Amino acid sequence: MEINTRTNAVNYLIRLFRGDIPLHVTFWIYGFLIGHFLSFLFESLPKIDNQYSWFIYSVFLILLVTYNIFILVAIWRSANKYQGKKNWGEAAKLYVVFSIFVTFSTLYNASI
Repeated sequence: MEINTRTNAVNYLIRLFRGDIPLHVTFWIYGFLIGHFLSFLFESLPKIDNQYSWFIYSVFLILLVTYNIFILVAIWRSANKYQGKKNWGEAAKLYVVFSIFVTFSTLYNASI
């Protein structure tokens, strides 16, 4: 049972990354809600004052950037496969481009 559940989760992540999950789910749940929640957590981390907090900050930053890359690719691919109004797919792609700039800005500010 546990292997089957794990396999289903992996298959879902593969489908998500390939853009096979509907755009509204990929964008609103994974891109907007979870993405903004993780960004809020990152921004809420206390200032770095010792090696331990620097390690936590760095690990969280790596996880956040990895998640952002994964989900932005998923949104883009899902937008390519979107069958509804073309404007929604294009708007999702615009969000991806904007989010890339925000991610680079976050990385730049984190390095200062």
